[in-house]
Amino acid sequence: MEDKESDGGVDGLRSAVESALVELEARDGVTVVFAAEKSSRVFGSHHAGSDSDVVALFAWPTERYLSLRPVPTALTLQLPVTEAYPEVRTHLRL
Repeated sequence: MEDKESDGGVDGLRSAVESALVELEARDGVTVVFAAEKSSRVFGSHHAGSDSDVVALFAWPTERYLSLRPVPTALTLQLPVTEAYPEVRTHLRL
């Protein structure tokens, strides 16, 4: 597998994802606990039309869990990559 992709390279993708995670934390007040790419690129089976998917676990501040308002279980950002962020308790229930 090549180190660089034609659409800006691995470094460009990583930079876009890192920026998106910072934006998500600022926008929603969450803490990203873990993030990973989940796509055909990981297995080397991608093609020119493949997208990149990133999944990240996040946690709300303690006050949000103690609130009477329901806590969202997922957040999504649409960028050059599609990112879905499940809330950490969603995975702990599995």
